[in-house]
Amino acid sequence: MAASKLTRVTTTTLKVLEVLLTRAWLPRGTHAFALARLSGVHIGSIYAVLARLEKNSWVSGVWEDNPEVGKPQRYLYQLTDDGTIAAQHLLKERGLISSAPAQNSRYNDASDCVYDAL
Repeated sequence: MAASKLTRVTTTTLKVLEVLLTRAWLPRGTHAFALARLSGVHIGSIYAVLARLEKNSWVSGVWEDNPEVGKPQRYLYQLTDDGTIAAQHLLKERGLISSAPAQNSRYNDASDCVYDAL
């Protein structure tokens, strides 16, 4: 399903998209707590944004295959192919990126918050 145009784009949505876009290289996705930490957005707001993005096919998610012993299974989010294109266009349109996100990101340091580091 192609990504639908978002009817509501908030600053929170833009922050989450920026993090998702710049972390697209992760093979399994990023969990909501890491997205909250990296974007500076409250965890409660993250879930509302992710639900809206998933409903519009900008992101997809899967449950973690092998959670660490003693830790709960987490839902991992990734931009879809169409969502990646739409996010790049939206962020560029808003002046938040000017080139390839990997070259323009404060979120690419894998040591900062990899999906299973928290």
